[in-house]
Amino acid sequence: MRSYENGAAPDVTGTVYLKNFYVGGTPQQAYSLGIDYAAPGMWFFNLNANWMGDSYVDLAPIRHEAMPDLWQAVETQDELDAKIKEITTQEKLKNAFVVNASVGKVIYTRWGSININVSVNNLLNNRNIMTGGHQIIGLWANAAYQGQTFSFGQGYVIPKPFDPRLIEWLPPAVAQAAMDTGVARKPIEDMDVYKASLRVRIQKAQGRANALIESYK
Repeated sequence: MRSYENGAAPDVTGTVYLKNFYVGGTPQQAYSLGIDYAAPGMWFFNLNANWMGDSYVDLAPIRHEAMPDLWQAVETQDELDAKIKEITTQEKLKNAFVVNASVGKVIYTRWGSININVSVNNLLNNRNIMTGGHQIIGLWANAAYQGQTFSFGQGYVIPKPFDPRLIEWLPPAVAQAAMDTGVARKPIEDMDVYKASLRVRIQKAQGRANALIESYK
């Protein structure tokens, strides 16, 4: 069930397939190796290495919904299988390796003991660590920006202005809000028909843009 904020659109019921995928945001494998040394004079040292692997982004249900009309975009079963795999693939995050170190000393006084400890995490300054992400990018944005492939990371967090998904959700929400507040002078009688018309508009606009781009190549 997909619900929209403030009832901007009718609730939608669909089937989402999430079997055989990974739990996102946590490593499937994690290993740790540590060395502790208690030195004379109540000094102590610790060094540990940690490796975390097979982490995946969180799934976006919209990319795993039943798509009964997807076959219309391809010609063969192999193309259909490849398209489904491309849409539903769960991105794997980079494995992470960190080394932590600590040194300390215990001082005894007449009032009790004092434990002094200094630790340094990520001693090797590994900045190539990804702790999590969300599966948000599919074929929509890639199709709108031909020649570019977007994936989770610093380069793609906020949707691109010409991401085709935006026109299907933002204008209907604005239109619904305008009708709810009485601002709209011409209310939309059928929101589903309005959404369909928006999809046609973006497809035509993409066709004209692609033709223009090709003419300059």
